[in-house]
Amino acid sequence: MYFIKAALLLFFISLAFGCAPSDNLKTDNYTDYKQYSFRIIDQRPEIEKDNEILSISTTNCAYGIYRIGDSNTTPDRISYLKNKLQHHRSSSLKNQTIKIKKFTIHKNLQNHLRTSNIYRNILVSSFECDAKTNAPGGFSLKENPAKLPAAIIEVTLEIAGRSKNYRAVHAGHIEQGLVTTTDDLIPTAMDKIITDIINSLKS
Repeated sequence: MYFIKAALLLFFISLAFGCAPSDNLKTDNYTDYKQYSFRIIDQRPEIEKDNEILSISTTNCAYGIYRIGDSNTTPDRISYLKNKLQHHRSSSLKNQTIKIKKFTIHKNLQNHLRTSNIYRNILVSSFECDAKTNAPGGFSLKENPAKLPAAIIEVTLEIAGRSKNYRAVHAGHIEQGLVTTTDDLIPTAMDKIITDIINSLKS
């Protein structure tokens, strides 16, 4: 019986995460430039570029969190950042080298998947833990008080030898049942973090 439950759980998590279409980032006033006034060097660890369900164990702190790989957004995140920077901050970045140390996107459905689990009981729930802010895909209650499904994006850039961290969280609601979340989770979180990056680079 345990294996049947585990198989069903894995099936629903896979539906919630793995079978979702690519997230289309917001491309209003977006230009795919051919030349840039700066240089981008992608120094992210390879593992950050791949899709991964972090855990299928309901009591694990990483349960219900999915790392979004490079292939799961259109345009891809590096091109999106590069073109946005060229459009908004091309003069201040002229001849600069931007090293991307980190650019992660996580989708967190932890609370929703747990409360939707028909096999959940008091004993199991007593062992559950949530991902903390400093863990991949985690958020604080200040960022997401209702523990709604959320997209969490974290970026670390190094420019002229100075490193700066950025973070954006956007929470939404489930529209229909288990597998449908609001479509704007990742695009809206991406807009937030791009805006923060652009504003921080103002002269």
